[in-house]
Amino acid sequence: MRSLRCSVAPSIWATCAPNLSPRAPAVTPTDADLGWIGIWLLVVGAVAIVIEMALAGIWSVRITRKSRTLSERLAVEQARLRADVERLRAALAETAVLWQPYGRLLRWLQHPLAIALIQSLIRRRAAAR
Repeated sequence: MRSLRCSVAPSIWATCAPNLSPRAPAVTPTDADLGWIGIWLLVVGAVAIVIEMALAGIWSVRITRKSRTLSERLAVEQARLRADVERLRAALAETAVLWQPYGRLLRWLQHPLAIALIQSLIRRRAAAR
């Protein structure tokens, strides 16, 4: 049984406008059309993948060039730092050799009582001025 709500015949009880125009025949693709659509989608997808692979290759070549440049710079800077550290160690060793005769005097001067005595002498000299 047909519903009276949206029937072709106008009614005072109808809740929507009647559809009085004739329907156009529906266009449905055939199996052959669907097959060709699928093949073209496959071709477009493959082309997109090839383009992305080419871009990824170009970007990876750029990245490897930049990383080689950076690693060369880093190696040069590391060599400079090692040379500076060696010069510093040599200077410290030379300083230690030069201060050897004064080692006992330095130990005495670092004693807390010696420090207090030196500070007391400095205060007396400042007060006498």
